[in-house]
Amino acid sequence: MKYFLIAGERSGDLHGSNLIKEMNKLSAAARFIGFGGELMEEEGMELLAHYSQYSLMGFVEVLFRYRAIRKYLRLARKLLDEHKPDVLILIDFGGFNMRMARYAKEQGIRVVYYIPPKVWAWNTGRAEILKKNVDLLLSILPFEKDFYRNIDWEIEYVGNPLNDSIRQYLDENRQTVEGLPDKKIIALLPGSRPQELKKIVPLLIKLAQDQSDKHFLVAALSNLNQDLYRPLQKLSNVEIIFDRTYDILLASHAAVVTSGTATLETGLLNIPQVVVYKANQLSFFVGKRLVKVNHISLVNLILDKPLIKELLQGEANHKSIAEEINALSSDVKRRREVLDGYQELKSRVGDEPASYNAARSILDRWS
Repeated sequence: MKYFLIAGERSGDLHGSNLIKEMNKLSAAARFIGFGGELMEEEGMELLAHYSQYSLMGFVEVLFRYRAIRKYLRLARKLLDEHKPDVLILIDFGGFNMRMARYAKEQGIRVVYYIPPKVWAWNTGRAEILKKNVDLLLSILPFEKDFYRNIDWEIEYVGNPLNDSIRQYLDENRQTVEGLPDKKIIALLPGSRPQELKKIVPLLIKLAQDQSDKHFLVAALSNLNQDLYRPLQKLSNVEIIFDRTYDILLASHAAVVTSGTATLETGLLNIPQVVVYKANQLSFFVGKRLVKVNHISLVNLILDKPLIKELLQGEANHKSIAEEINALSSDVKRRREVLDGYQELKSRVGDEPASYNAARSILDRWS
């Protein structure tokens, strides 16, 4: 069986790689090709395009690079026609992958959507489009089953793949972060996209300068341009560490996290956090009028309450961040509130092996 996969960012690459790993364990006949990253390639997928070439976030950014996105859509369709896979597996990356789902369905190719787009957040009519074009939808958010039940579609909740990554990490002999000053350590997770770092790094510089009694560890990514982190290197209380996010989090007393998958990772690892988000002002303006949810972090969305503080746009300033970080570090009641909330979070997410469950579900249908 030949499987064509499409992931559009780092988290999709991670979850795609774990899915491929489990499918390889269950089926010696499975072959993988597609769009993704080095992690999927390491698990045996023939990489046709790297997500760094076509990944974008924000309404305005997408408009400005619409030609580039169309180019990769045409390429993906062309390669789908050439390789004629048995199944197309789409991983997150909604705007791009929903178009690919429709195209594949028109060509008679079976479609799996693993980690579907957040259609419950805005333009809920897209749920009907998914239902029309997707043969198997595998959800990683527990509340999505009820949402899709409202359109008479029983989808599968397979668990959350972050549990798989965390479990694997904790099972291995993880590296230790050595030689750090005897101070309270604050983790800084500035995001996985260049446009995120350009907005967040200046903010983190002001935070570190203002909180000189604390030591900050930056969870950096080696697949991004290292110049993006360079302004932080000038600060004596900031250390930049590449590709060791879990090490950094578990060495830290609290964390400043750019909104995204990392907020849930931080919660599942039991590290109190404050969430920050800064976007192009026009993108934020447009998004605010389209999005229909009360929270942006996965932690608060899953719990359906504001457990962790979310600082957006103008509210995301170094003084507000410092105030919450100090509360999480020194206010016993506030810290306990967050840690107790994380136990409820873990209960709702469950402990299912998502990557295995997703692989098993796909192969049980088509192998």
